Amino acid sequence: MATEGITNLKVEVHKGIGVVETTVQATGVASSLVEAIQSSGFKLQTLNLSFEEEEEIVV
Repeated sequence: MATEGITNLKVEVHKGIGVVETTVQATGVASSLVEAIQSSGFKLQTLNLSFEEEEEIVV
């Protein structure tokens, strides 16, 4: 799986359930990550997304 646009990837398994935490740069990257997880044979039970807006600094 290509990881372009994905940072801070953390994967944990608890009682047979995998938890993936990561930071993505755009919704398209999040969509690609979901596709990669599902195409690998895993079922996605819950998806939580949050976006942080970057402040623009005008100089």
